[in-house]
Amino acid sequence: MATYVIDIEANNLLGPALDYSELPYTLKDTFKVWCLVAKNLNTGAVTVVDIHDSNPREICRQLFSDATAIVGHNIVGYDLPVLKLYGWLDYTIGYIGEKSTIFGREVEVYDTLILSKVD
Repeated sequence: MATYVIDIEANNLLGPALDYSELPYTLKDTFKVWCLVAKNLNTGAVTVVDIHDSNPREICRQLFSDATAIVGHNIVGYDLPVLKLYGWLDYTIGYIGEKSTIFGREVEVYDTLILSKVD
């Protein structure tokens, strides 16, 4: 089982990237995710998934198949929603009494932005 630190690079913030014209909101056609970088803290292996990969969703599914924890800065408010809307990732955030998941597998999600605000 593994802990991954993730970060994405894209061409815009989430708010301006959303098409609010209908529900559910979608990303505008001009929005691009350039890459997802994930480091396995157990092995040190770094994986880059980018827009040139033929099936980034399947790469992400395989990459996180052994994940027990995902760590990142503002991943709850940006990285994870963007990756889901872009079609690269399926996830849920477990609130009180619920479990967080990635591709249906239970994981712990640690957002360092949220943690930085907790005393």
